[in-house]
Amino acid sequence: MSLTLNADSWFKDYIPEDDLRADVTKGLGQYGISVRSYAPVSLLVTMEELPAKITETTVYTNGRSATEDYRTHLFYFEMAFSFEDGAARR
Repeated sequence: MSLTLNADSWFKDYIPEDDLRADVTKGLGQYGISVRSYAPVSLLVTMEELPAKITETTVYTNGRSATEDYRTHLFYFEMAFSFEDGAARR
């Protein structure tokens, strides 16, 4: 299948796009799926980085409480398959 990669700039700032593509190709290869140009089946992989905040609240035995915020990153990956019209069957 052919592969189109749509990655947020956040990913590309830390990982070269060729490395991202190689990681996806390697992952598909573990399932016996090979990536090649101009295949009748296409895969669109979307990678999004979503900044998030996690708040931790600690309640002490004396009734006091304290909160602390942590910044984190959530990653969203989506795959969509499409087929070319008129693909030949064997």
